[in-house]
Amino acid sequence: NPTGPGTAGSFAVLSGFRPSFDYRPDSEGELQRALALAPRLPKDARVGVWRNSTAAFMEQADNDSSAVAVLDTTRLELQAIFPPRGATDVPLVAGVSVLMLFSRPVLFDNSGLILIRNSSHVVSALNMSRNTTGNTSHVQVLPKFNAARIFIPWTSNGSLLQAGGNFTVEVPRGMIQDLDRNELDAVNASFTCLSQEVDSEPPVVRMTRPAVGEVVPRYTTDLDVYFSKEVEPGFFAARFVQFFIRLRHLSGASPDVLLAAGAPRGPAGMASISRARLSLSLARGALAAGGDYALFIPGGAIRSKL
Repeated sequence: NPTGPGTAGSFAVLSGFRPSFDYRPDSEGELQRALALAPRLPKDARVGVWRNSTAAFMEQADNDSSAVAVLDTTRLELQAIFPPRGATDVPLVAGVSVLMLFSRPVLFDNSGLILIRNSSHVVSALNMSRNTTGNTSHVQVLPKFNAARIFIPWTSNGSLLQAGGNFTVEVPRGMIQDLDRNELDAVNASFTCLSQEVDSEPPVVRMTRPAVGEVVPRYTTDLDVYFSKEVEPGFFAARFVQFFIRLRHLSGASPDVLLAAGAPRGPAGMASISRARLSLSLARGALAAGGDYALFIPGGAIRSKL
């Protein structure tokens, strides 16, 4: 979608196809990043159980070890979920999973059902019985990260997920336990899938750096424009001069600076794009004349990225 003509004055708005995160973390580094990005649940929303008394070994004077019952008050807690609760950009692809971060290592009990619901009914039930081994590949414990993982099934007909659908993964009480077999309360994770609708709204400028009206030194060479969504060069951005981005001295004290979006660096500088940001890197002395300048982005120079 081409931009409309206007004078450039951050955040990126999701399109109907592009997720903001990779919901299929595979490598150790990707798992670490996903768990780090998962917002921590408020204290009053952390389900968990208090551990019962456990056996600890104490060394006696005669070098005999004897078991002494002690009360361990460390609480097993669910601390974070990824995708975060309320996520609206989960893609319809194989490998999507729900990651759960706990206060210490956990394991899955081989009994009961993990349910996956949409807004009206159950779409899948993962039977964790030892006699039903076909579903055990859909769960994974990650003791190094104090985490567990539930994969959304992918059938011969594709994903159970639907475009724009709301889904909840429900884990019953006792399905997840700590290494002492203390049971966690029931937990659930909810998210919404990408709608995959074609985005017909053009990008608009949200912010500039320097800001509109800001006074900057004459040796300034870097200008940034932030749009409402991810952008890319328009089809004719580097082919015809009428689609070049133009930096103009308002009193005509210096020639216009012309830059083609996405083109290699030239004598006047370069206009590069990174997600929702257009960055102008000007040649040294481009603003040496001082005074007021205006930045013009012609319609069609920039378009939204699908």
